[in-house]
Amino acid sequence: MPRFCTASWRIGRWADDRKPVGERCVRSRGARAIRMAATLSVALLVGCASKPPPEPIELDLPAAVRIASLADACPIERVDRVCLALRAAEGGLHDPRLVAEAREATRSAWAEGSLSIEDAALHWWLRERGMGLLAWNALEQGPPPGGDGYASAATALLDRHFPAYPSGSFRTALAPLPPGTGCGSERAALLAFPGVVRVPTGDEFGSAFERLEAELPCVTSYRVETGTFLTPEANARTGCETLEQIGRELPGAPVHVVGYSQGVRNALETFVACPEASRQVRTLFAMNSAAHGSAAADAVALLLPLPGLEVARCVGTAGISRWWCDRFGEPFAAGLSAVAGTAGLALGASAGEADGAVTGLRSLSTYTSREFWRTKASELPAEVLFFSFSSIITDEARNLPASNRLFYRSVFLAGGRQPWNDMQVRLVDQRLAGPLSGREVVWPVAEGNHFQWELEPHQMPAIAMPAEMFEGIPRVELLLAHVQALAEIGLLVPSTDGSP
Repeated sequence: MPRFCTASWRIGRWADDRKPVGERCVRSRGARAIRMAATLSVALLVGCASKPPPEPIELDLPAAVRIASLADACPIERVDRVCLALRAAEGGLHDPRLVAEAREATRSAWAEGSLSIEDAALHWWLRERGMGLLAWNALEQGPPPGGDGYASAATALLDRHFPAYPSGSFRTALAPLPPGTGCGSERAALLAFPGVVRVPTGDEFGSAFERLEAELPCVTSYRVETGTFLTPEANARTGCETLEQIGRELPGAPVHVVGYSQGVRNALETFVACPEASRQVRTLFAMNSAAHGSAAADAVALLLPLPGLEVARCVGTAGISRWWCDRFGEPFAAGLSAVAGTAGLALGASAGEADGAVTGLRSLSTYTSREFWRTKASELPAEVLFFSFSSIITDEARNLPASNRLFYRSVFLAGGRQPWNDMQVRLVDQRLAGPLSGREVVWPVAEGNHFQWELEPHQMPAIAMPAEMFEGIPRVELLLAHVQALAEIGLLVPSTDGSP
């Protein structure tokens, strides 16, 4: 038996022996498989540690997470009322009155048609107001709004969840301005595309749906019931059916899409597959997007030999998987295939579904995704406004579960000057960019892994990620803030009853 297999077996038995008798040798295929994947990950990392480390690279995190400043959005020569109001709000020392005036200026300009979905000032406001509403929603049960107490609490909250930016970077977010109404008698639909692996409970975004519909009763929520490990093309067929259902139930209502991980790619494929049904779509909020592919999937897609878990060969590989093979050789490839195979089986692919699972996983690779952007991206609807929300792990102790340590470390090591990732997707691949960059509102980069900002504790086995890693993440408040920001300036529905 190869050395790495022996180490994995011993670590796995040690972990099992350390448990109380009642918890040993869990019979669930999923639990056993995830435990095997986690322990094999540790063994592989220990074995690979004997390799000489690569030459150190000087990394520049501030440049990697940079977002457009107000000066970028409103250069000095721009003196229209929107930019004047935005400048006053940012320099207003947390004055809610000035932030409210900026909101009204932006809302009026949008209603009059003097702002387009490509206007950088609109993008800046939606991002900053979204951050402000995120803080407001998360602090609703905290310190009373008003004065320096609210600003201090909002600063602490945003510093914790967006630590890559200097403290106090989001100045309008520190003003205690509650959300406007912005949701009149017109109806709107919120359509969610889950990730590549459906949770056992099948209730992704469920808590967010409940909160949104309570706060904004004009919104009706839908979920695209995509399958686990299916290709984006297959999932797009389900997406088209759901859009057609919305068209029947809410004729003429605008649709606002939320996609998570592969769900973003599924949504984009849907827009291309059924352009008529997609005409109602107005926005897409992309969370931890895998629309440009997953660096972790690059290796999995080529090395995954389900269902037999045969030893994989380092032939025909490319990208980061080629880097892995060149550096660590056949034993690493075989170990990685075992990790991927056991995790894949645990998360939904039965032996009878193995071939389909392999096809679905391969569709997540960066080189397969590149084909979509080369051939289909030009067909995406021109009237949709896109938002990108990304996260990366910089605090490994708090946010990196052992089950994904192998993928995070490997992607980081192979990432060169752009190593930052959420343990599945590199930061540079989470933004939509490309032909959509002019219509993309880029949110600040949050701290966290690929699961924390979308899933909830009951949706994830503790062996895959401990429940405490979910604590304190304002995932529901984030999505609510996004929709509230749309509602405030009239993007959520075609018209509003009154001003915010």
